[in-house]
Amino acid sequence: MNDISLKGIPTFRILNYHKAKRFYIQDLGFKIDWEHRFGAKEPVYMQISKNELTLHLSENPRFKTGTIVFVACKGLIALHEELIENSRKTQIPAPKKTPWQTLQMEITDSFGNILRFNENIN
Repeated sequence: MNDISLKGIPTFRILNYHKAKRFYIQDLGFKIDWEHRFGAKEPVYMQISKNELTLHLSENPRFKTGTIVFVACKGLIALHEELIENSRKTQIPAPKKTPWQTLQMEITDSFGNILRFNENIN
């Protein structure tokens, strides 16, 4: 057995810091772990997290919008209820049963990035 451990943190391109903050922090309940800018007029690069999910958000134009992150989870119905309570209801779709025996809920931010929450129900 080896001691290799890997952990990925996806980066979403954001086009507007304030919109991203409203969506991820206020609506979805993430917290800001840290923010960085190389200068006052430089793009923001930040880390946010909620439970065991960590994301990086960047205004840097070298990143592209339209990224999909698959989020394996437990308690998807409870998460949906929490998000409905704390956010604008029109942005939180109900979880749906898939043909492959999972519950799935996709939440798209205003930049075209998708969080695809998935819970096995076997």
